[in-house]
Amino acid sequence: MVLEGLILAYLSILGMLLVLGGSIPFLSGAITSEHFADFVTSLIVLAFLVAGWRIYFWVLLGNLGTRGHINKFWLALSAFAVCVSLISWPVHKLSEPSTTNIWYMQSQLFMLGLYFLPTATHLFLHVYLEKNTNKSKHSDVASGTDV
Repeated sequence: MVLEGLILAYLSILGMLLVLGGSIPFLSGAITSEHFADFVTSLIVLAFLVAGWRIYFWVLLGNLGTRGHINKFWLALSAFAVCVSLISWPVHKLSEPSTTNIWYMQSQLFMLGLYFLPTATHLFLHVYLEKNTNKSKHSDVASGTDV
């Protein structure tokens, strides 16, 4: 998990550079439809990064008793980020590669999320398997058979 965190930190730095690059023109006064779309996309990418890191630390620190104290908002936002990343790949591949096609340009930003999918899958399996393991431990303790 720590090695995955280091890889994700590098990708997150790249994501933050994309967020800054997409939002600075709009914030500096360039009010065009492309700059506004880049600004909104940058805010969405920033929200996805924050949600992803919130989930990552929730799983990493789960043994310290924080596992049950996460808001469902973070889980929903992370699931939405996974869906947007998966949808952005075919949109990117099927769109015309031009600088005026806004769907093509925006899908490039969300495709960075594809690199987070192996870790997202690992985190999901980790929580799922841990939950099933805890259920079997509780059922063994309740039935009196200690393993």
